[in-house]
Amino acid sequence: MVAHDLLFKIIVYLNDLAGQKGPAVAFTALVSNDTYVGSKAVVKYDGILSNIGGAYHPSTGTFTAPFKGVYSISCSLLSNQSNSVHLQITKNGQK
Repeated sequence: MVAHDLLFKIIVYLNDLAGQKGPAVAFTALVSNDTYVGSKAVVKYDGILSNIGGAYHPSTGTFTAPFKGVYSISCSLLSNQSNSVHLQITKNGQK
């Protein structure tokens, strides 16, 4: 839980710097097994490490921003050399 507390403090600090006056929002999640995700499918993470503010919804695989602001989204992918990987992050269904 120490990492969760540190993450929360960092987010609150960054929100203060940016002049954001809303609650802290962040999530960290992972897919724990080899997974095939079909075309235009939503990745539903099965390992939720943190979900500060509750904006990530594991049942749907979606993140809903609870207030206007700047959000940073990142991910890591791993594949065998013989496979290709394509990723598209969308906002409200748009590239």
